[in-house]
Amino acid sequence: MYFKKDSIISTSTIVTDMDSIIDDVADYVKVKKGEIESLKKAEEYRKEFVGNVAHELKTPLFSIQGYISNLLDGAFRDKELLKKYLNKADKSIERLTLIIKDLDLITQIESATLVLKKTSFDLSLIHIWRCRRIERCRS
Repeated sequence: MYFKKDSIISTSTIVTDMDSIIDDVADYVKVKKGEIESLKKAEEYRKEFVGNVAHELKTPLFSIQGYISNLLDGAFRDKELLKKYLNKADKSIERLTLIIKDLDLITQIESATLVLKKTSFDLSLIHIWRCRRIERCRS
């Protein structure tokens, strides 16, 4: 494309504008590639998290199922075994409850509905409490 010398549009202006556009598009592509990579990483973390949650839920659930099945199969007749299985099932239910509370907390954090309560406290009390716990563990 050729323009006259005294034309309103000069070739140097077009070249400069095209270079600027090319630079802008390259910058835009870099930003979008970064966003795509971030989304891919987030999806990987999400898949891993869901797999971990499924495993954490299955473990106590299958444990409870096993104890109840054994009791139904006749283990309930042995009073010691009955108490032992019920206590273990109870601990597994407590574990499920804690997992669900953790999931609820994560949901609140992600949805920004969690309201943190700020309180003042004396750090030296934590130090004293920790020292007492260590002493109990040693004895």
